[in-house]
Amino acid sequence: VPLRDPAKNASFLNAINDFYLTNPIARASRLMGELSALAKARGATKVAAE
Repeated sequence: VPLRDPAKNASFLNAINDFYLTNPIARASRLMGELSALAKARGATKVAAE
């Protein structure tokens, strides 16, 4: 009997959307909030090639 490969059609996504806010202590930290905002801005900013 051939075995099915359950992972063949599976899509692997990152389970953590925001590394800087993964636990209650980090979410309460002002610094981690700033780092999270900077990471989001870095991903959204388009840089022109020079």
